[in-house]
Amino acid sequence: MEDKLTRVMLEIAIERAFKEIELKSKRGIRNLVDLGAHFAKGRFQKDFYNIAQIMLENENSPYYKLIFNIVQNVDHNILKTFGINLGLNSWTYGAKKIRQYEEKKGYNVPWTIIFDFTNPKNDILDYNKIENIINEGKSIGLYSYIFFLDNNENRFKGLIEILKSNKDCAFIVFVNPIILAEEYVLELKNIGNILLSINIRDNNPFFDSKILLLKKNKLLFGVHMIYDNNDVKSILNNSWAMDVVNLDCAFAFLIPSLECSEEIVVSINKYIKDAKTNQKYPVFLIDFYKDINHVNKTISQEYYLMEFLPDETFLYTSLLQLL
Repeated sequence: MEDKLTRVMLEIAIERAFKEIELKSKRGIRNLVDLGAHFAKGRFQKDFYNIAQIMLENENSPYYKLIFNIVQNVDHNILKTFGINLGLNSWTYGAKKIRQYEEKKGYNVPWTIIFDFTNPKNDILDYNKIENIINEGKSIGLYSYIFFLDNNENRFKGLIEILKSNKDCAFIVFVNPIILAEEYVLELKNIGNILLSINIRDNNPFFDSKILLLKKNKLLFGVHMIYDNNDVKSILNNSWAMDVVNLDCAFAFLIPSLECSEEIVVSINKYIKDAKTNQKYPVFLIDFYKDINHVNKTISQEYYLMEFLPDETFLYTSLLQLL
């Protein structure tokens, strides 16, 4: 009952803040961050809002432009649903459950699970099993789930039903633009618990039209690139970031490929950290494994990644091997 009351109070307060932000009020943005800090209970949340408050002391911060853009151009129900599911259910109540479970059982529980359906071979992990994994996850505090789908349209259609039956969770879904049919986008808008990320690589002919489709329907979205050694120049010289900024999306994910050298990964890590610290771009730049690890280490004592493959293979990998 307390959880439901907190959620209702948050939704009302957030909507009030949105109305102020729509008037281009920087104070409204600071008030929204202060609201988050007030409700923050977990260690990660407190750290996040403390950093955000410090950054917004800079009146010229590009994050003001970013937040104005998000509040004006993304459906408010999506922002509230996804934001509260991630911030309250996952990083507050979920984190508390995870720590209690770890203390009781004596082993580490990551805060999110990844489902990788990029390889369609031996695709036997059915939706009932995925539902069971998510239900078991929620029972111990996992309310955030990440799906890599690429061109797998059948998986995308099935995933929509999973989103509907788990409205208390936050889903981050990585896709190629070709599978984003308008009927799916309309369903996702009504559900509201998803952040979509579109593959920006390879000059896909569907890319521009699908970005316009997402904007038209006011979805929360970002873009991503799975980079290799050949991409380092375009990233470090800022050309990739400027292309992203011109899209007016909320998030940009950089994800190292398995073939990427350790030296390149380290250089990209440093680049992203510098871009965040010095507030260079009006976009939330995400260092995929590094940022997953950052949340992990504020919730748990160890750094592990939990991943399911379509052939039902289960991977439990130390994040330190990927950083």
